[in-house]
Amino acid sequence: MFCVKRELVEQRDFVFLPQLVWDKLHACYGGGPVIQRFGIQLSQGLCQIEVHPYRLYIEYYKPVDSVTPHKTRRITQSLMISRTAAMSRFITQLCIYLRSENVAVEEEAMQLTKLGEPNERLNISDASLTVADCSLVDGDTLTVSFDRKPEPLPEPLPATAVDDTKNDVNSQIKSTTDSSSTVAAQAPLVSSTVDVHCSPVSPVIAAMGNSDSAAGPSIESTTVPSTPVGTGSTGQSSLSSATVTVPVKIHGVACGHCKTVVKRAMVCSACKSIRYCSAECQRAHRPQHKEFCIREKEKLKAQSEVVPVATTGGLAAAPRRGLTGLRNLGNTCFMNSALQCLSNTEVLTRFFLSKRYVSEINSSNPLGTGGRLAAAYGQLLDSMWVGTSSVVSPFEFKRVLEKFAPQFSGFAQHDSQELLAFVLDGLHEDLNRVLKKPYVELKDSSDESNQYEAAHDAWAGHLLRNDSIIVDTMQGQYKSKLVCPVCSKVSITFDPFMYLSLPISEKQYRLIDVLLFDELNRQPTKYRLKVPSGGDIADLRTKLGQLSGISSSKITLTLMQDRRIKSIFKDGVALTDIDIRDVLFGFVLQTPSLGEPHRVQILLGCPPAKRKLIGMTSFAYPMLGCVSGDMRLSHLRRYVWNILRRFLSPGGSPMPLEAEYTLKFTSGQPAPGLFKLSKLTGLTCAMCGEAVCDCEIPDSVEETVADFITAHGVSNKTFCVRFDWSDAAFERLNKEEIGSVQVHSSVQAKFSSDEEAKKSLHLLDCVRLFSQEETLGRDNAWYCPQCKEHQQASKKMDVWKLPAVLVIHLKRFSSRSYFKDKLDTLVDFPLVGLDLSEFARDLTQTVPPVYDLFAVSNHFGGAGFGHYTAFAKNFEKDEWFCFDDSSVTPISESAVKSSAAYVLFYKRRG
Repeated sequence: MFCVKRELVEQRDFVFLPQLVWDKLHACYGGGPVIQRFGIQLSQGLCQIEVHPYRLYIEYYKPVDSVTPHKTRRITQSLMISRTAAMSRFITQLCIYLRSENVAVEEEAMQLTKLGEPNERLNISDASLTVADCSLVDGDTLTVSFDRKPEPLPEPLPATAVDDTKNDVNSQIKSTTDSSSTVAAQAPLVSSTVDVHCSPVSPVIAAMGNSDSAAGPSIESTTVPSTPVGTGSTGQSSLSSATVTVPVKIHGVACGHCKTVVKRAMVCSACKSIRYCSAECQRAHRPQHKEFCIREKEKLKAQSEVVPVATTGGLAAAPRRGLTGLRNLGNTCFMNSALQCLSNTEVLTRFFLSKRYVSEINSSNPLGTGGRLAAAYGQLLDSMWVGTSSVVSPFEFKRVLEKFAPQFSGFAQHDSQELLAFVLDGLHEDLNRVLKKPYVELKDSSDESNQYEAAHDAWAGHLLRNDSIIVDTMQGQYKSKLVCPVCSKVSITFDPFMYLSLPISEKQYRLIDVLLFDELNRQPTKYRLKVPSGGDIADLRTKLGQLSGISSSKITLTLMQDRRIKSIFKDGVALTDIDIRDVLFGFVLQTPSLGEPHRVQILLGCPPAKRKLIGMTSFAYPMLGCVSGDMRLSHLRRYVWNILRRFLSPGGSPMPLEAEYTLKFTSGQPAPGLFKLSKLTGLTCAMCGEAVCDCEIPDSVEETVADFITAHGVSNKTFCVRFDWSDAAFERLNKEEIGSVQVHSSVQAKFSSDEEAKKSLHLLDCVRLFSQEETLGRDNAWYCPQCKEHQQASKKMDVWKLPAVLVIHLKRFSSRSYFKDKLDTLVDFPLVGLDLSEFARDLTQTVPPVYDLFAVSNHFGGAGFGHYTAFAKNFEKDEWFCFDDSSVTPISESAVKSSAAYVLFYKRRG
């Protein structure tokens, strides 16, 4: 059977074709070889193509040579077989191989046992059993042995110089043989197995292994002369006089139903405890065995059933048992980090390794993936825990992930917590034991006196629709309380959660700097505003109006970039969309009483001769005004000049506006500059499209602003006027007036968000911040059923019920329209003994909420870039390791805490 490399991806490197399609294509084009794969029925109609058949390792012993047949060497060979193939087919394939290696094979006498389970022989006599029915999994190692009839004892050794020793040996042999015969007479003779693990013992001692006991499996020991066998010059064996105790295995089992002692027994595949002589006895005993089997399954449910060992060159290699790296497939470190943390979640990993998930797959759940995600994750865990490769490629898992979560397609960097949330939710829906979800009405309460009853009813309703291993171990319950600020209506609800998202900064407010120009765009004043983090532009304008004494309805806020107004903010824009490094510009605009208002952006243009010298088309801050669309162009020119003339006459011109305008622009003297209609970029003329031209807005008393800008392709309500100063006027500009800023006292306030972000917090402080009462923002208002309106209610969240495995997400990232931020605050989280008794409100839980850390997903770098790793404590070795994609290295406990910690995994004690 051809092996498909595990790093190959379906639909990218190969495709599956039905047999008829393949035959047609092969008949037309030829090709090959034929790589045949079969579909596997998982459960409830779910079928999966077996891309990678089982690779089983066969271990047997072969004489080194014909001269010294008692000296053997261990041989290990791998055979590939489909998990759905009949066990008889595997035995036939095995016999063909053994005969090709000159091993004497008696198929009827062959016995197979798992390495590490010598007393549990596989049932290979039942032709209806498949490889999977025999509890075999990929990577298992099987030991081959043969039942043979007892061989006669060898002839006494010829008389030599060691006759005395020979007589001692023969007497001990006779004693042992007589004892064995007595036992054998009490019950029918059962089969025996001579261990092929060869020790340097004499043929006489090896023959003792053929004695059997009907009393079931036991071990006898016999004291015999020294085991080494030498060959003297006469070619005869010689024994030393030392003694050693040699164990002799005696095999035999009684049927659990009819009590008949048989040489071959079938074992119950579920409990691994009761053996039967035939399938008929097993079926007949099922009613009596059922309760015992369930109890035994509960004992074994947390244990993996496979202990695989692969070999190279005849030497056994230890299984990786979770210490396996994951190959980076291209910016998939976020996925590798999350998967390594889940892999070291003991209760979940043992559940998957024991194959219990197969019987719980819910392929009919429309909210799941049809069991494909669970199957892919189970196969990946098998590779990481039962395989021997130090690195595996999660290609198949990523392929399934991309199919059902297109946001993770390709090779872009993503968030490990977002992936973790999807995987846990997908596994829950795939393994949901509820096949048909009933309708459950969500209820809220206004009375805190019956909160325990309300919480119990909410959780019971949740379990009616959600019941899986994820719910059992990783889901808790929130308590949410909302209070309307108008009518004081109280709403209390209880909701499930998969992970606890905690804020890591005490700041419920943020600082934003604003430069505010007055109505004539004179020297701006800088304000530093402290506003709620969840607020919007309306909150910012209100705060600015309070500090400046100007009505907030007249203030327009804008964002500047490259001496241009990049955007004009509306009230609904959230403050989280504004970067902390941005400086906003505010303008006091008087809306005209008549006509449709148009915003005009006013730029200070450089003289053409100066542009190349200073490398700019315009200079200084842009300014903003508001005019009516019905305004005549002559009035527009005067409006703009009224704003600009302060740059030539600091402190205000002594001349009235009209007199000064007439003197400078209509008296025949050289004008101080040109009024140009510019494109919004401010670089080219909107009238001719050139960067340097003599075009100018006419001093017309007939044409209106709206008609003029529309005629030149300006269709929106914002246009740009650039005043290009003449060389003479440019030299006379007051440079101190341009760019000067007054500073308000609020800028000196002792409040630094940067210093706050660098503070070290304890994890319990983050939980306290999570539980603090807050006021909802405008964009997140609550609909009050009593007021019948959306209200900015006060909200308080509490942790009501805590799960056995608690996942804590530290909210380091904040995403906005244009920017992303990351907080590198060091959170001091305990490795052992995290006591959450202070926050768990459900007093009916009997197990104290004390947790120990076992995994951390780390992010190194900034927002939008960086690298993910994982620190995890292997639950078998009880040691910490660093998982960095393909690399797995041990680390000390002191290295686990860092400012890169992003997602924490805790396990409850007890």
